[in-house]
Amino acid sequence: AKDIAFLQDYMKGKGYSRDTVLSTFPQTSTLIEPTFIYGGDEFAINPPRVAGFYGEFIEGLLGSSPVRAVEGVMPPGILKIALEPPISADAVAGAAVAGALGKSSTAILDSHDKIKAASTLL
Repeated sequence: AKDIAFLQDYMKGKGYSRDTVLSTFPQTSTLIEPTFIYGGDEFAINPPRVAGFYGEFIEGLLGSSPVRAVEGVMPPGILKIALEPPISADAVAGAAVAGALGKSSTAILDSHDKIKAASTLL
């Protein structure tokens, strides 16, 4: 995504924020970087929101073995990001609590699988 012109400032800011947190709290930080979060009961445009039932369906589809196999061999880029399964708001919250309580030893949770694993540590 850093090679896409309209995302360059966003990616620069994201990198700066990540570096600042990690250097300020080197032993105790947990950064959660999901690609797409779903949850709740309804769809919305502002803020963008996908309802839980639909997000679960897409997570199941993109989390299937054939799609994960294709995603695993793709080079980094926007298409690989698009094939990453979305993650539920509940899983993100669980990962945040696990990080805050020191139960997660991973400083950067930057994939569906890492966030999901951390969310089960409670």
